[in-house]
Amino acid sequence: MPLPENYNSSTHFLSVASKVLNPLISSYFDPEDEIEESDISSPLGALKQACKLHEGDSLTLVIAKMIFYALFTGAITNDIGDRFYGYPKTAFKGVFSSLEIQLIFYFKETRFQAKQAGRSRNRLDMRLTVRLLYRNDELTEQLLEEIQDKITEKFPSEFEHFKGLNKWSYYDPKNSFSGTRVAALKEADAVYMYESLCDIAGVSYIPGKLAAITKKNYVTETIETLGEESTKTNQPRTGKVRLELVELVLPNNKDFNLIARRGKYYVYGETAT
Repeated sequence: MPLPENYNSSTHFLSVASKVLNPLISSYFDPEDEIEESDISSPLGALKQACKLHEGDSLTLVIAKMIFYALFTGAITNDIGDRFYGYPKTAFKGVFSSLEIQLIFYFKETRFQAKQAGRSRNRLDMRLTVRLLYRNDELTEQLLEEIQDKITEKFPSEFEHFKGLNKWSYYDPKNSFSGTRVAALKEADAVYMYESLCDIAGVSYIPGKLAAITKKNYVTETIETLGEESTKTNQPRTGKVRLELVELVLPNNKDFNLIARRGKYYVYGETAT
Protein backbone atom coordinates (compact mmCIF):
# COMPACT_ATOMS: atom_id res chain seq x y z
CA MET A 1 0.00 0.00 0.00
CA PRO A 2 1.50 3.37 -1.00
CA LEU A 3 2.01 6.12 1.55
CA PRO A 4 -0.54 8.96 1.76
CA GLU A 5 0.04 11.87 -0.62
CA ASN A 6 0.56 14.32 2.24
CA TYR A 7 2.99 12.04 4.08
CA ASN A 8 5.98 13.89 5.53
CA SER A 9 8.77 11.67 6.80
CA SER A 10 10.19 14.32 9.14
CA THR A 11 6.80 15.00 10.75
CA HIS A 12 6.10 11.28 11.03
CA PHE A 13 9.48 10.62 12.64
CA LEU A 14 8.99 13.40 15.19
CA SER A 15 5.49 12.17 16.03
CA VAL A 16 6.58 8.57 16.57
CA ALA A 17 9.78 9.50 18.40
CA SER A 18 7.95 11.84 20.80
CA LYS A 19 5.26 9.24 21.59
CA VAL A 20 7.90 6.63 22.36
CA LEU A 21 10.61 8.69 24.05
CA ASN A 22 8.76 11.38 26.01
CA PRO A 23 7.15 8.90 28.47
CA LEU A 24 10.54 7.22 28.95
CA ILE A 25 12.25 10.57 29.52
CA SER A 26 9.62 11.64 32.05
CA SER A 27 9.88 8.30 33.87
CA TYR A 28 13.67 8.51 34.00
CA PHE A 29 14.09 12.05 35.34
CA ASP A 30 10.76 12.26 37.21
CA PRO A 31 9.82 8.73 38.40
CA GLU A 32 7.34 10.09 40.95
CA ASP A 33 5.67 12.41 38.40
CA GLU A 34 6.11 15.39 40.71
CA ILE A 35 7.96 17.90 38.48
CA GLU A 36 5.71 20.43 36.75
CA GLU A 37 6.11 20.81 33.00
CA SER A 38 6.93 24.50 33.46
CA ASP A 39 9.77 23.75 35.87
CA ILE A 40 13.07 24.40 34.10
CA SER A 41 14.92 25.86 37.08
CA SER A 42 15.46 22.72 39.15
CA PRO A 43 18.19 20.31 37.95
CA LEU A 44 15.89 17.43 37.06
CA GLY A 45 13.21 19.74 35.64
CA ALA A 46 15.79 21.35 33.35
CA LEU A 47 17.13 17.99 32.19
CA LYS A 48 13.64 16.60 31.64
CA GLN A 49 12.60 19.49 29.39
CA ALA A 50 15.97 19.58 27.62
CA CYS A 51 15.49 15.96 26.51
CA LYS A 52 11.75 15.90 25.74
CA LEU A 53 10.71 16.27 22.10
CA HIS A 54 8.29 19.07 21.25
CA GLU A 55 6.21 19.93 18.21
CA GLY A 56 8.16 22.31 16.00
CA ASP A 57 11.58 20.94 16.91
CA SER A 58 13.85 20.71 13.89
CA LEU A 59 15.18 17.33 12.84
CA THR A 60 18.66 18.40 13.92
CA LEU A 61 17.39 19.39 17.37
CA VAL A 62 15.49 16.11 17.73
CA ILE A 63 18.61 14.10 16.97
CA ALA A 64 20.64 16.25 19.38
CA LYS A 65 18.08 15.65 22.14
CA MET A 66 18.12 11.91 21.51
CA ILE A 67 21.91 11.84 21.75
CA PHE A 68 21.81 13.96 24.91
CA TYR A 69 19.26 11.62 26.50
CA ALA A 70 21.31 8.59 25.43
CA LEU A 71 24.30 10.02 27.26
CA PHE A 72 22.34 10.14 30.50
CA THR A 73 21.10 6.59 30.17
CA GLY A 74 24.50 5.29 29.05
CA ALA A 75 27.84 4.56 30.66
CA ILE A 76 28.95 8.17 31.17
CA THR A 77 25.78 9.30 32.92
CA ASN A 78 27.46 9.69 36.29
CA ASP A 79 30.28 11.82 34.92
CA ILE A 80 27.94 14.28 33.20
CA GLY A 81 25.54 14.44 36.13
CA ASP A 82 28.34 15.13 38.60
CA ARG A 83 30.00 17.70 36.38
CA PHE A 84 26.94 19.85 35.70
CA TYR A 85 24.61 19.41 38.65
CA GLY A 86 26.27 17.23 41.23
CA TYR A 87 23.53 14.61 40.98
CA PRO A 88 24.83 11.20 39.80
CA LYS A 89 22.59 8.76 37.99
CA THR A 90 21.65 7.03 41.23
CA ALA A 91 19.99 10.24 42.44
CA PHE A 92 17.52 10.17 39.54
CA LYS A 93 15.84 6.80 40.10
CA GLY A 94 17.55 5.25 43.09
CA VAL A 95 17.68 7.28 46.27
CA PHE A 96 14.34 9.07 46.33
CA SER A 97 12.14 6.48 44.64
CA SER A 98 13.46 3.68 46.87
CA LEU A 99 12.41 5.37 50.11
CA GLU A 100 9.32 3.69 51.51
CA ILE A 101 8.87 5.22 54.97
CA GLN A 102 6.96 8.48 54.93
CA LEU A 103 5.61 11.09 57.30
CA ILE A 104 2.43 12.78 56.15
CA PHE A 105 1.58 16.06 57.91
CA TYR A 106 -2.07 17.12 57.84
CA PHE A 107 -2.73 20.79 58.61
CA LYS A 108 -6.26 22.09 58.91
CA GLU A 109 -8.16 25.24 59.69
CA THR A 110 -9.84 25.38 63.10
CA ARG A 111 -13.61 25.03 63.11
CA PHE A 112 -13.99 28.52 64.55
CA GLN A 113 -11.87 30.11 61.82
CA ALA A 114 -13.68 28.10 59.15
CA LYS A 115 -17.02 29.32 60.47
CA GLN A 116 -15.77 32.91 60.47
CA ALA A 117 -14.70 32.49 56.83
CA GLY A 118 -18.03 30.92 55.86
CA ARG A 119 -16.68 27.47 55.02
CA SER A 120 -17.64 25.31 57.99
CA ARG A 121 -18.32 22.25 55.84
CA ASN A 122 -15.12 22.52 53.84
CA ARG A 123 -12.31 23.64 56.10
CA LEU A 124 -9.06 24.85 54.57
CA ASP A 125 -6.33 22.21 54.74
CA MET A 126 -2.74 21.55 53.71
CA ARG A 127 -0.86 18.27 53.35
CA LEU A 128 2.92 17.80 53.30
CA THR A 129 4.75 14.52 52.72
CA VAL A 130 8.32 13.77 53.80
CA ARG A 131 10.16 10.53 53.07
CA LEU A 132 12.57 9.28 55.70
CA LEU A 133 16.04 7.92 55.01
CA TYR A 134 15.62 5.25 57.69
CA ARG A 135 15.00 1.62 56.81
CA ASN A 136 12.05 -0.15 58.34
CA ASP A 137 14.28 -2.17 60.70
CA GLU A 138 15.87 1.06 61.98
CA LEU A 139 12.61 2.49 63.32
CA THR A 140 13.01 1.76 67.00
CA GLU A 141 10.62 2.96 69.67
CA GLN A 142 13.26 5.43 70.86
CA LEU A 143 13.67 6.89 67.35
CA LEU A 144 9.92 7.30 66.96
CA GLU A 145 9.73 9.08 70.31
CA GLU A 146 12.52 11.43 69.17
CA ILE A 147 10.61 12.18 65.98
CA GLN A 148 7.44 12.82 67.99
CA ASP A 149 9.31 15.20 70.29
CA LYS A 150 10.70 17.13 67.33
CA ILE A 151 7.26 17.46 65.79
CA THR A 152 5.69 18.81 68.97
CA GLU A 153 8.66 21.17 69.41
CA LYS A 154 8.45 22.59 65.87
CA PHE A 155 4.65 22.53 65.61
CA PRO A 156 3.11 23.02 69.07
CA SER A 157 -0.67 23.05 69.38
CA GLU A 158 -0.80 26.85 69.21
CA PHE A 159 1.37 27.04 66.06
CA GLU A 160 -0.42 28.51 63.05
CA HIS A 161 0.79 28.60 59.47
CA PHE A 162 -0.75 31.01 56.98
CA LYS A 163 -1.45 29.13 53.77
CA GLY A 164 -1.01 31.88 51.20
CA LEU A 165 -1.12 32.14 47.42
CA ASN A 166 2.65 31.82 46.98
CA LYS A 167 4.42 28.46 46.81
CA TRP A 168 7.96 27.31 47.48
CA SER A 169 9.63 24.00 46.67
CA TYR A 170 12.67 22.41 48.29
CA TYR A 171 14.68 20.04 46.13
CA ASP A 172 17.23 17.76 47.80
CA PRO A 173 16.60 14.16 46.61
CA LYS A 174 19.72 12.81 48.30
CA ASN A 175 18.15 13.75 51.63
CA SER A 176 14.64 12.57 50.72
CA PHE A 177 13.13 15.93 49.65
CA SER A 178 11.60 16.08 46.18
CA GLY A 179 8.24 17.39 45.07
CA THR A 180 7.09 18.86 48.39
CA ARG A 181 5.49 22.29 47.95
CA VAL A 182 4.61 24.70 50.73
CA ALA A 183 1.96 27.37 50.20
CA ALA A 184 2.76 30.39 52.34
CA LEU A 185 2.28 34.12 52.59
CA LYS A 186 5.98 34.97 52.93
CA GLU A 187 9.24 33.25 52.08
CA ALA A 188 10.24 33.32 55.77
CA ASP A 189 7.19 31.17 56.57
CA ALA A 190 8.18 28.63 53.91
CA VAL A 191 11.76 28.59 55.22
CA TYR A 192 10.54 27.80 58.73
CA MET A 193 8.38 24.96 57.44
CA TYR A 194 11.22 23.37 55.46
CA GLU A 195 13.75 23.91 58.25
CA SER A 196 11.35 22.16 60.62
CA LEU A 197 10.64 19.29 58.23
CA CYS A 198 14.36 18.76 57.62
CA ASP A 199 15.05 18.72 61.36
CA ILE A 200 12.25 16.23 61.93
CA ALA A 201 13.59 14.02 59.11
CA GLY A 202 17.09 14.21 60.59
CA VAL A 203 18.77 15.99 57.65
CA SER A 204 20.38 19.41 57.23
CA TYR A 205 18.47 22.30 55.66
CA ILE A 206 20.33 23.89 52.72
CA PRO A 207 19.05 27.42 51.88
CA GLY A 208 20.19 27.25 48.25
CA LYS A 209 17.78 24.42 47.51
CA LEU A 210 14.67 26.51 48.24
CA ALA A 211 12.97 27.91 45.13
CA ALA A 212 9.86 29.99 44.54
CA ILE A 213 7.26 28.51 42.20
CA THR A 214 6.13 31.19 39.79
CA LYS A 215 3.34 29.23 38.14
CA LYS A 216 -0.08 30.37 39.33
CA ASN A 217 -3.04 28.01 39.22
CA TYR A 218 -5.61 30.76 38.88
CA VAL A 219 -8.53 30.10 36.55
CA THR A 220 -10.22 33.12 34.96
CA GLU A 221 -13.58 32.60 33.31
CA THR A 222 -16.11 34.86 31.63
CA ILE A 223 -19.59 34.92 33.15
CA GLU A 224 -22.65 36.38 31.44
CA THR A 225 -25.30 37.80 33.75
CA LEU A 226 -28.42 39.49 32.37
CA GLY A 227 -26.70 40.01 29.05
CA GLU A 228 -23.58 41.56 30.56
CA GLU A 229 -20.24 39.79 30.59
CA SER A 230 -17.88 39.87 33.54
CA THR A 231 -14.73 37.98 34.47
CA LYS A 232 -14.24 35.90 37.59
CA THR A 233 -10.91 34.57 38.84
CA ASN A 234 -10.97 31.49 41.04
CA GLN A 235 -7.97 31.74 43.32
CA PRO A 236 -6.87 29.12 45.84
CA ARG A 237 -8.28 29.68 49.31
CA THR A 238 -6.03 31.19 51.95
CA GLY A 239 -6.03 31.23 55.73
CA LYS A 240 -4.41 29.91 58.88
CA VAL A 241 -3.99 26.18 59.44
CA ARG A 242 -2.79 24.11 62.40
CA LEU A 243 -1.22 20.67 62.56
CA GLU A 244 -3.89 18.07 63.33
CA LEU A 245 -2.35 14.76 62.37
CA VAL A 246 0.99 13.18 61.49
CA GLU A 247 0.73 9.79 59.85
CA LEU A 248 3.63 7.35 59.66
CA VAL A 249 3.42 5.27 56.47
CA LEU A 250 5.45 2.05 56.39
CA PRO A 251 6.14 -0.43 53.57
CA ASN A 252 3.28 -2.65 52.38
CA ASN A 253 0.80 0.18 53.02
CA LYS A 254 1.02 -0.21 56.79
CA ASP A 255 0.45 3.05 58.62
CA PHE A 256 -0.55 4.49 61.96
CA ASN A 257 -0.96 7.91 63.49
CA LEU A 258 2.29 9.10 64.99
CA ILE A 259 0.59 12.19 66.40
CA ALA A 260 -3.11 13.02 66.49
CA ARG A 261 -4.56 16.06 68.18
CA ARG A 262 -8.00 16.36 69.65
CA GLY A 263 -8.52 19.90 70.79
CA LYS A 264 -5.41 20.91 72.74
CA TYR A 265 -4.30 17.40 73.56
CA TYR A 266 -1.79 15.06 71.94
CA VAL A 267 -2.61 11.41 71.39
CA TYR A 268 0.23 9.13 70.34
CA GLY A 269 -0.29 6.05 68.22
CA GLU A 270 -4.08 6.30 68.16
CA THR A 271 -6.59 6.95 65.44
CA ALA A 272 -7.97 10.48 65.41
CA THR A 273 -11.68 11.06 65.24
